[in-house]
Amino acid sequence: MSYETNDEITMDAYIEEKLNTKLPKLFFISQPMAGKTDVEIAAERTMIKERIKREINPAATFIDSVLDKNKVEKEIKDKNVKSESLYYLAESLKLLSTADMAVFAHDWLVARGCRIEETAARQYGIDVHYI
Repeated sequence: MSYETNDEITMDAYIEEKLNTKLPKLFFISQPMAGKTDVEIAAERTMIKERIKREINPAATFIDSVLDKNKVEKEIKDKNVKSESLYYLAESLKLLSTADMAVFAHDWLVARGCRIEETAARQYGIDVHYI
């Protein structure tokens, strides 16, 4: 069987275009952060991003879900927040709401925030993946 087209598009370009429309593009990374330095968190995120690009979508883009501590701390103080952890989680959930896929790092089950993010992703129809 042969397929002919009158289009100027090549079959490889056609296949690539179709694959790209099906693959998740924007990724949210959920990872335990308690007890880790900024360097450790960044290193783990880099490894996760590389795996996503290798295993899921080479054209992946990522939501910067590591919040600016100085900015958030000021907001927490200005708003007289009662639960700092809950405030951080709420900010993360806002970011999660924009993702095509949420990716959960090793040991995500030990972190309360990661467990809540995973439940939210599933309940609200965001694809999930575990690394």
